[in-house]
Amino acid sequence: MQRFELTRDADKDLENIYHYGIDNFGIEQAITFYYSLNEAFDSICSNPQHYPSVDDVKNGYRRAVFKTYSIFFVERDDYIEISRVLRKDDITLAMK
Repeated sequence: MQRFELTRDADKDLENIYHYGIDNFGIEQAITFYYSLNEAFDSICSNPQHYPSVDDVKNGYRRAVFKTYSIFFVERDDYIEISRVLRKDDITLAMK
């Protein structure tokens, strides 16, 4: 299994998701959701070709859907780069 790395944008996305979770659902739920997202990243690393390409968003990228979020990623030589983690309705922000 490959490893993953987060871009700065993806790291900021996760921070925003975590704070949103705390504010709206409580700290325990936010932590649980955060760990679930990391499990989704591991699943992406296990089989990145399983997820559809989104060349219409950005050439070479793929998208995995996790609950109400889209995880945009690209395969690099020796790792998976998680580029963005966005709510489905924020996809227009995906690769700006």
